[in-house]
Amino acid sequence: MFIIMSRNKIKSVQRIFIFIFVSLSFVWAENEVTLTSTIKNKCNDKILSWDISPATMQNLAYMWTHQQKMEQWHYEEDKSRPVPMTFLLFPDAECRLIEYETMVLVPTGFSRIIPGKVLSTHILKKVCATSKDLEENVTFSNIILLGSFKIKMKANIDNEKKQTLFILKCDIVLPWFALPFKSKIHEHIQNSMLEYIELLSNSLCT
Repeated sequence: MFIIMSRNKIKSVQRIFIFIFVSLSFVWAENEVTLTSTIKNKCNDKILSWDISPATMQNLAYMWTHQQKMEQWHYEEDKSRPVPMTFLLFPDAECRLIEYETMVLVPTGFSRIIPGKVLSTHILKKVCATSKDLEENVTFSNIILLGSFKIKMKANIDNEKKQTLFILKCDIVLPWFALPFKSKIHEHIQNSMLEYIELLSNSLCT
C-alpha cells in the first residue's frame, strides 16, 4: 500500500530529516584536561606575593600569545560578589576583569581542517588574588569551528617551602569532526597551560 502525501507534507518531512541530520552532525563530546604542578620558587631571597597590576597582566597575556597583537584591551577592578569559593575565607582578596582580542596557535594536526597556523579569539578573564592565593577563570570564545572553552586555575605560594602549587582544569567541548585529533588538542592545551604557569612563576621575581 502506498501513502500519497501532499507537497506541503513532503516538504515538512524533508525539513525534519534535514534538522535531524544537522543535529547529528554537530553532536558534541565533552572533554576535560587537568594539570597539577609544583614549581620551586626562582628567587629564594625574596618573599613572594601575587601581582595582578595592569602592567603585569598585560605583559603575561602578551608573552602567552607568543607576542601576538592584542586588541581592545580592557582591565578593570571587579567589585562584584561573590568572589570565587577559594576566597570566601579571604576578605582581602582583590579581583580584576580582563578582556581582549588576540590570536592563538592551531593545534598540530588540526591544520588539515583549518587553514593557517593561528586563530582569532576573544578572551575574558577574571583574576582574584590575595598575597598568597591566586585564582583565574578564563574563557576563550569566538574560535572558528571550536566555539569556546574555559580554563580554571588555582595557585598557592608557600614561602616556607619556597614553592608554588598550581592546579588547572580546562573544560573543552569538541565537535565530532575534531575527535580524531582529541589527543593532539589535549596535548596542545596542556603544553599551553604549562607555558602559562612558567610565565606566572617568572613574574613573581620581577
